[in-house]
Amino acid sequence: MRGRVFAACVLGCLTFMGLLMSRGELLGSQTKPQSVTIKGVITNLADVKGWIASDTYLQLALLGPGGTYGFHTDDRGRFSIDSNLPRSSMPKTGPKAAFSFECKGLEDGTYVVAVQLMDVNDSVILEKDGRPLLIQVSKDTGPTIDVGEVKIPVPR
Repeated sequence: MRGRVFAACVLGCLTFMGLLMSRGELLGSQTKPQSVTIKGVITNLADVKGWIASDTYLQLALLGPGGTYGFHTDDRGRFSIDSNLPRSSMPKTGPKAAFSFECKGLEDGTYVVAVQLMDVNDSVILEKDGRPLLIQVSKDTGPTIDVGEVKIPVPR
């Protein structure tokens, strides 16, 4: 009888230790939210100044599956991508203007910088080399992501 009780205790302990190790391995494999600074320079601010309203701002937005995002319009029909991530005021100086976001707790994923509430009837995302700027954040991301020179698409 004592042998069976001892064997059951040993088996229980081994099972419990195995569960703890599995839990630790699972927790270790999850990615931790990142603290990242994202910065860049808008090179064509002068070309789009006629569409920049006093309440226009830049905001980081996480893309959903398949590159999708939610959005809404204000009472003037201006688009705003749904996001609760950091925002930055619209730079107002010269033809080139620097921007920066201090981001804490970013999850792994693909992000864009949206120009929110621009005086156009479409969503506006910063571009690099003629394509939407996609910012990848992962566990390997460094403390700073410099996207370099980007443009605001000129409304048609």
